[in-house]
Amino acid sequence: MRRTLRSGLSALRVNSDVAEAVLAHVKPGIRGVYDRYDLFDEKRQALDLWAGRLQSVVEPARGKPRQIGGGVVTGTRVGRPRGKRKQNVG
Repeated sequence: MRRTLRSGLSALRVNSDVAEAVLAHVKPGIRGVYDRYDLFDEKRQALDLWAGRLQSVVEPARGKPRQIGGGVVTGTRVGRPRGKRKQNVG
């Protein structure tokens, strides 16, 4: 999941330092010693972007087709129609 998150943040054009901080990776070398800024606001923005991306995957816009594998899914709910259920008598 960490790899998916990191790749997703790159796809969303999140700054590399921020993406690494989201994963709790420390800054390498001398930068890690001197630069102690926690990037809290930037991490929040990055995770908000990621949440929006996940939301668009889980709940696509109604009726808007999206590509999955070789087919197209419309995003509408599939199931039995609402209304009175036929009851078994007997």
